[in-house]
Amino acid sequence: MKFLVDECLSQRLTMMARDRGYAESSHVHWLGLGGIQDWNLILRAVEEDWTLVT
Repeated sequence: MKFLVDECLSQRLTMMARDRGYAESSHVHWLGLGGIQDWNLILRAVEEDWTLVT
């Protein structure tokens, strides 16, 4: 499983997920997706098999 942490949450949450074995997890800012509209973010999460954390 890989988590995509939304911009409303701390980037530290992503690091916590990685430290616990979810190495593919990322934060929307790390992917250059800050400010993206929610429906577009959801589409991207589905297309790329992310579990969106918001």
